[in-house]
Amino acid sequence: MAGRNRAIANLLREHWPFVLLVALAAFLRFWNLAEADFSHDELSALYRTQFDSLSELFEKAIKVDGHPPLVQVFLYYWAPLVQYQEFWVKLPSVLLGLGSMFLVYRSSIFVNAQSRGELMPVAIIAFSELFLYHHQVARPYAYGMFFVALSAYAYFAWFYRARKNKYLLLFGLGAILAAFTHYLALLSVLLIGLHAIWRDRKNPKPWLWLGLAVLALFSPYLGTFWYQLQLGGVGQWLGTPKADWLLNFFHYLFNYFILGPYIAAGIMLVLLINAWRSKFWEGWIWFLSVFLIAFLYSIFRNPVLQFSSLIFLSPFLFFQKEPHWKSPYLQLVLSALLIWSLVADRAYFQYGQKAPPKEAARFLAEHQLEGEDLYYHWSPEKWKFYHQIDQQVPAGQYLESLNTDSLSAEAFSLVVDHAAPGHWPLQLIDAGYALHHADFQFGFSLFHFCRQSPKNQSTYTILPVLENLALESTNQQYQLLSEDLELPAVFDRYQVVLHFDSLAIESPMHLVFQVMDAEEQVAWYAHPIDVNTRYISRALSPKKDGDYQWRILLDKGNPAAEVQGKINLRLFPDNPLIYGLVQDF
Repeated sequence: MAGRNRAIANLLREHWPFVLLVALAAFLRFWNLAEADFSHDELSALYRTQFDSLSELFEKAIKVDGHPPLVQVFLYYWAPLVQYQEFWVKLPSVLLGLGSMFLVYRSSIFVNAQSRGELMPVAIIAFSELFLYHHQVARPYAYGMFFVALSAYAYFAWFYRARKNKYLLLFGLGAILAAFTHYLALLSVLLIGLHAIWRDRKNPKPWLWLGLAVLALFSPYLGTFWYQLQLGGVGQWLGTPKADWLLNFFHYLFNYFILGPYIAAGIMLVLLINAWRSKFWEGWIWFLSVFLIAFLYSIFRNPVLQFSSLIFLSPFLFFQKEPHWKSPYLQLVLSALLIWSLVADRAYFQYGQKAPPKEAARFLAEHQLEGEDLYYHWSPEKWKFYHQIDQQVPAGQYLESLNTDSLSAEAFSLVVDHAAPGHWPLQLIDAGYALHHADFQFGFSLFHFCRQSPKNQSTYTILPVLENLALESTNQQYQLLSEDLELPAVFDRYQVVLHFDSLAIESPMHLVFQVMDAEEQVAWYAHPIDVNTRYISRALSPKKDGDYQWRILLDKGNPAAEVQGKINLRLFPDNPLIYGLVQDF
């Protein structure tokens, strides 16, 4: 017994930095987990657990979802068993995320020439928002990361420790589970396996047989796999990646640290050079291969590349065969900076765990508005389902469009997501409502309105730019409405709202936002206008758009159509956190 205690003490003494990082990571993941809301993505998966049979689940949910079935099938049984409680539904993701930290650290011991584990990849997993967020949601990412890490562990053990069959079996287990979890996890283990075949090219039979076995186990699902490849995927809402996408990913990996994306890219460049000099290329080969495949697929086929796409292999970028940062204290300093940026700068625990239905309940309680009407612009089926499984969620009424003439309530609250028209708050103010409370969150905003009176005025800032500008019926195609529109630096984000009064046009037209750099047009955005158009809005940010000049024009067509009416242009403060979950703010 004494010998065992000494062995444990020696193990803790040697690996105490790793134990500390895991303990801190566990603290952050379990902190407030029971109060963390289900995200839109989680509710999509949980909504599909209502089918009456597994066959119906496959046909009506899994097949059309575009993901492999493992996590959805697990949730089909697990979520009802734990009564859809947030803590228990999310718990497997948390545990698998922590388990992946152990596998990554153990793998790094095999690679390290000094037989010491790498702390930097562990610190990134522990404290990067990319990993923390996806370790707290009941979706395939934490599951897939664990299974890919298991296959990578087997790979490193085989090539850097001992060529034992148990490592081949572990690789196969991780590979088949990854294949049934997420298709980019499947791609990740496929690339690791191909690399193993290349490294063992003089005797590749063990890996070839293993690959055939994994393929045989996956083959019953190949028909569904090919069907899902034909689906539109997330391209309906996910944009095509730009040339600087990878730079932004590295910036996000370091929690948008204040030193900027180029410092993050510089750190990664140093790691790449070190990997090249030490001839340890595996991590970079795997990572860049997945990135390039997903990047090119997103450009030429259908956008699929998002930051979560690279969660499975990015920890291996930080492996070093001959570490330059030998002192654990330097890497603990990095950990402290990541924690600071996560908690203080990114305010993750203030914003990152909230969803509109549950936050609406908190908003109503905070301002003592229970019993008043609540309207929302969000997914109605997911809102109703959340209300069904959690009575704290208010029922609310879904608004697809805003008709102020049909609103009879003297006071009500409004929840709007990023897809809601940005002019709705100003439209309500124009209709005689006073805006009393506004709360901005990641991905959505909450407002409280009540009928305006001399004693009951809006407390919100509205900046007029143009008032009652007459629309001209001339033979010119364009009428310039605003030139060199300036965005005051008072707020981080504005809605530019145009209100048409007594609009009369003989044919459809377009309102054009023109982005200018001096006399050069950088971009333009057109909004269609017909006789029923009353409001048009566009979000602009002084931080992002302030270096450009904005012109607003009315395109009357060619030849120019007749038009009558007046226009008002105002700036209205908007939610600066609306894309805060994946963007800097």
